[in-house]
Formats: sequence, C-alpha cells, structure tokens
Amino acid sequence: LAIQESGPVSISSRTLTINSGGINMLSALYDGVINSSVNLGAAQTWGTAGGRTLTINGVISGTGNLTLNGHGTVALPALNTHSGTITVSNGTLLVSGATGTNTLTVTGGTLSGNGKILGPVVVGAGSTLAPGNAVASIDTLTISNTLTLQTRSLLSFDINESAGTCDKVIGLTSVTFGGILVLNNQAGTFAPSDAFKLFDARSYVGAFDKITPVTPGANMAWDTSTLTNDGTLRVTSTLATNITAQAAPGLVNLSWPTDHTGWRLQAQTNLPHVGLTTNWVTVVGSENLIRPQIVDLQRLAAELSPPVSRALARSDAA
Repeated sequence: LAIQESGPVSISSRTLTINSGGINMLSALYDGVINSSVNLGAAQTWGTAGGRTLTINGVISGTGNLTLNGHGTVALPALNTHSGTITVSNGTLLVSGATGTNTLTVTGGTLSGNGKILGPVVVGAGSTLAPGNAVASIDTLTISNTLTLQTRSLLSFDINESAGTCDKVIGLTSVTFGGILVLNNQAGTFAPSDAFKLFDARSYVGAFDKITPVTPGANMAWDTSTLTNDGTLRVTSTLATNITAQAAPGLVNLSWPTDHTGWRLQAQTNLPHVGLTTNWVTVVGSENLIRPQIVDLQRLAAELSPPVSRALARSDAA
C-alpha cells in the first residue's frame, strides 16, 4: 500500500488485508490515518517519512512479522491482537493502546507511549526507550513481560523534581539494566533524599553503563543501590557528616542526617590480632534506612563469619 497524497489521507473499510507489500509513506507530505481493522497476512515493512505520522485506529491482527523504518512515527491507539513480531529499525513506534504477545525489538529507532505491551521488549544498541508521548509529560508505559536494555541503548525518562513525579515502566516480570539512562528534569532542583521509582518489576538485574547528567548537582551523587531492589533511583549527599552512636550491651544505635539517605552500613569481623582490613560487607537493607540504624553486634558477627571475636562497623555513601 503506497500512500502518495495531495492532502491528509484517511482510509476506512471493513478490514484491510496487507501482505508482503507493506505500507510506503516514505515520500508522504501529510499524515495518514487508517480507521479500518488491519490484517497482516505476511511479513512486511511499513515506512514513514520524517515528520509524518501513520495512525492505525483499527485493530491490527494477523501473524505477519512487522518491521518499521523511515524517520516518521507509527501510532497504535487500538487494543491490537497481532501475533507476529515487531521490529522498530528506525523512526518511532508510539503505543497508546496495546500490542500482541510476541517480541518487540528496537534495533535503531524509538519505542514510546503510555499503552500496554504484552510481549517481551528488547532495546538494542543505538535504540531508545522513552515512556510517554512525544511532548514533555510524565507518563507510564506498561510492559507485561520482560524488558532487556542492551549495552549502548538509551533510556529517556522525564522527571519533575518539584512534584516528585517521573516517567515509569511498570508491570514487568523482569528488567535487565544496561545502556545509558538520561534524566530530563522539567522543574525543580535535585536534592539529597529525592527518590524516583522508575521501574516496577518482579526481578531486577544488571546496571546502567552511564547516567546523564553525571551528577544531580554539587555535592550530590546518584544512588543506584536500590535500582536492583525496587527500581528506585535516589539522590544522596556526598558531603561528610557526623554519625552518632549510642552503645548498649550487644547493641549500637547509629544515626545520620536525613539528607544522607542512601548511605550503607557496612561491617567486618576479624580476629583481634588482625584488626581492621578491607573485607567490608554491607548490612542488608541499610541503604533504605535514614535513622536510626540499630545493630546487634553479636548477631552480626555470627552472620558474617562465625566464629569471630570482633565486629567493626562503618557507614559509606552509596
């Protein structure tokens, strides 16, 4: 189906069956809209010109694999039942409805929207995942499956520090972090103890290669320690501070200022003649606490490396 128009094009019929010819809008001067349902009868390619949008308001069905190229946008607002794969090799796929259960792979373009993707999503090198619509707005994209962010991929999130809100990807069975995380702050100034839940998944693995901007601001750092726990990125202070300690038999109550959220309590256990070395171990869950942190030294020593005769502790910025 080649769309060569003298004005905006709208196609309406009962069902439009498209086979291997695909859709060609690479020379289009106007946007195109297909209001009828669309059946993909074979593997095919849809190409859209830069600055142009092809909107499919009807339900897409069929088993043909779909590849998107060109520099334009394909918008899918319907609850589609298409069971073939989708590959975004260039341009933008905007999902505000739903896609089918097969794999969606981004190999050179952009995946965005606030709809639901039922199949696994893989974002490859040189590709972008940008939840929400093209305009700068806080939004949520649902992926009811796995998300894999490969090395050199780019993840673009809008954040409003003033409102404490951010773009999110939710519904994930698992997420594998990688590539570059870009944060676009719309309002406000980052401050220690800020926290932004970017992902909601059952399991998290991996790490971002880089975060942009590199730091939230002067004397602050990104705390990524809870990304693989609950999908939350935090801001922590890098300034030294005093740690208050109150001792009781077998217990130490540690506290530090609230602007140092994200600090980790670490401990080590050594024989008396060894003293303090480098074998620090992070106390599980301590990065989520602000104050106080109560440490049962006897139980801690037993958990770390029994039997020992000395337990030492410190607190580090994450």
